[in-house]
Amino acid sequence: MTIAIDATYLKSDGAMIIYSGLIDSVCSKYSTNREVILYYSSKAIPPITARPTNQIPITFHSKIHFFLWHIFIFHSILKRQKCEHLYAIGGYYLGGFKPFSIVIQSLLPFEKGIVKQYSFALKIKYGLLRRFYIHSIKKAEEIFIFTRHSQKYLSESNYKPTGEIEFLEFKVKIKKQAAESDIHTEKENPLIFLYPAHLTYYKNHLRLGRVFTRLQQAGFKVKLFLIGRKDGSESDSILKALSQLPNSESFIVYDGFIARTEIGEYYGRADYLIYPSLVESIGVPLYEGILLDKPILCSNHITIATQVAREETADGNVIGKFCVKKEETAQGGGYNKIKFFDPENEGDMFTVIQEAIATGMNDARI
Repeated sequence: MTIAIDATYLKSDGAMIIYSGLIDSVCSKYSTNREVILYYSSKAIPPITARPTNQIPITFHSKIHFFLWHIFIFHSILKRQKCEHLYAIGGYYLGGFKPFSIVIQSLLPFEKGIVKQYSFALKIKYGLLRRFYIHSIKKAEEIFIFTRHSQKYLSESNYKPTGEIEFLEFKVKIKKQAAESDIHTEKENPLIFLYPAHLTYYKNHLRLGRVFTRLQQAGFKVKLFLIGRKDGSESDSILKALSQLPNSESFIVYDGFIARTEIGEYYGRADYLIYPSLVESIGVPLYEGILLDKPILCSNHITIATQVAREETADGNVIGKFCVKKEETAQGGGYNKIKFFDPENEGDMFTVIQEAIATGMNDARI
């Protein structure tokens, strides 16, 4: 008899980090009497957990293959392996196997206020996704979520879940020594602002680029480093627009996707972590920044965990366990090096960044 975890929907390392806690807890729950098997996409970033020991990569040749595998082939595999329960990570499950649980990071992308900002193609995409979510939520035995926002949205929408809803804790780990490197040894060097996020419209890169253009023109010595994966033509149009900003090549740098083994170097070089995202359920870089004691300038659209447990390990890692279930408003978890701005107001972004530079974030409070 087996227990299956389907992580084939996940693409980013941030998502893998968030869900690793659930994967570990499932393994612990069944460790004595069941074999736990983890399935993940071979084209995505592999899970960062050593558990379970049986991890099976699945190669999808097209989106049609992806859906056919989940609806027909995966069902047969689970039956053949005498699977007792399936945990579907990523928000939905389209197959016919029962019983199953689904794990939802966020339902924010389906809110009417957010959907109206999408392009026509994205509205079609998220319209289909919403149908998949409704189908899965109505049939799932358990629903695991990370934020109160998702629970509220479920109760107020036509999703009408029948299964139990349970909150999850998530865990973030990063190398502590990454915070100790500093390239700023002379005053004339620019201040480094780091924004780690994949290039898509709701991450708000264009407004951020325009704000940094204003800062540069106002005489501030600043440099903006952008790191993260590209999402097709949408990302290309964002990069093209950024390149057309006046003199942008002197203060905006896009270094593409950075592996987790190397990302600590960027945190180490950064004077500030900036995060202007319009929509975010969790935002792993924020918690990495907190663990490394970095000054953070953050969108006030984002929920920050209020419960934080921090642990330093002998191998140079710092681990934080976070929970966002009790508070939905941004509270910063008691972290005193964080300032918030309105990500839709370029004037407010400019003012908050300007004040942060002037104070050095020494007196920053929520």
